[in-house]
Amino acid sequence: MERILFENASLLDINHRSKAGYSVLVENGCIIAIEAGKIEANSDKIINVKGKTLMPGLIDAHVHLGIPVMNFAAMVDYPDSYFAIHAAEMAEVMLKQGFTTVRDAAGVDYGLVKTIENGLLKGPRIFFAHSLITKTGGHGDTRHRHTPMATCACHFNRDAILVADGIAAVRKATREILRRGATQIKIATSGGVITEHNSIHAPAFSADEIRAIVEEATDAETYVMAHAHGYYGIRRAVECGVRTIEHCSFLTDELAELMVKHGTYMSPTIFIAQELVVNKSLPPRIREKAEVALAAMLTSIQLAKKHGVKVGFGSDVFGKPIPRHAEEFLIRAKYEDPYEVIIAATATNAEMMQQQDKLGVIKKGAYADLIIVDGDPVKDISLLADVAGKPIKLVMKHGKVYKNDL
Repeated sequence: MERILFENASLLDINHRSKAGYSVLVENGCIIAIEAGKIEANSDKIINVKGKTLMPGLIDAHVHLGIPVMNFAAMVDYPDSYFAIHAAEMAEVMLKQGFTTVRDAAGVDYGLVKTIENGLLKGPRIFFAHSLITKTGGHGDTRHRHTPMATCACHFNRDAILVADGIAAVRKATREILRRGATQIKIATSGGVITEHNSIHAPAFSADEIRAIVEEATDAETYVMAHAHGYYGIRRAVECGVRTIEHCSFLTDELAELMVKHGTYMSPTIFIAQELVVNKSLPPRIREKAEVALAAMLTSIQLAKKHGVKVGFGSDVFGKPIPRHAEEFLIRAKYEDPYEVIIAATATNAEMMQQQDKLGVIKKGAYADLIIVDGDPVKDISLLADVAGKPIKLVMKHGKVYKNDL
């Protein structure tokens, strides 16, 4: 691998807020030196960053690269090949936008990760959940009401949804998903917006079932992320050891304090809720639920900040809106300090995904996942929200440059 030296850089990360005049040396996929001033070292390439910002690659902690439509029930109309090609195209789009890491929350498998790792496709590093584990009738179980009762745990929607009931079944489901290479487990502990006939407030899975899933994930040295909107779904997940609460729409002071006590992260997803509200092709019931969840989520972020809950950054993007998912920056910056939003999409997400000191930060020993932005995103966060990623002039992942428009 090339030894690359960045000079005259204005650094932006959790340890540097638009600090100019830095040099960063990269070799073998990692950052090997950082200095305020010049680094005297041999290098294969020198990149002058003067007038621009060098920052960690962005992280979207909640995407669905492999889901091409916004209505889950319509997924049965698409062949496997369509899902795979859609995921491949969207992966490259996100990398060009400066997202060097994503956490896929169900819908892709090890095949996509392997093709990117082997250089057959361009895309971000992917941490993937493979399938959402849900209960019968829970979020993601989009079977028609006239569908006969299943007698065992079953896969639906190309394995993106795995239905399991009871302690033995959820253990088996968790082990199966881990066997298939998943880097974390995703469960639904409440109803969802996109599943038309259940309430977003309704809890899902008993405490014993959730504990069994968490135990299996912990034994495999990973963690559980939980889709949860309503009070009881959030509470059960937090009390039973789930690491990250996705959406976390109806947070309360009590729940926020509980999350701080347990070290639980919040991963809000405002962009997709906003998209569902305005998508007139969806059933009215879904749009109505999205509108309620959107309003609640915006309030919950403020409540989380007030109590000190660690808040990450995710878009929950799937379907055709995926190139616009970075609008999450613009939405969040209306309610939060832009610098805090940037840290959420870098250092906080990395920590939430158990990748602290490796991703989301510019420091010696971290992976060389870096982007160069034409301007200062703290002053103008729209630089990170451009659909085509035009202000992102350079994208490096693990020491390799994938985009260079300098």
